[in-house]
Amino acid sequence: MDSSTLSSINQQVYQRFPDLKGVKPRMQKVDRNTLLTYQKQVTLAEQKTIKRSVRVVVDENGRIVKISTSK
Repeated sequence: MDSSTLSSINQQVYQRFPDLKGVKPRMQKVDRNTLLTYQKQVTLAEQKTIKRSVRVVVDENGRIVKISTSK
């Protein structure tokens, strides 16, 4: 995956999940697709933290196929 495609995907993810802005994804090749995993510790209202994960499946043409998230 080239850098311009990755940058475009990052912008779409950051727009949908603003708390992940600036997080670099971990890339993993799965068959023809690429799996991007974004992870960050997020602080809640009561000063508790949770690990937020967003998984993005991107096809070989650079289009987002699926986005899933954990809370």
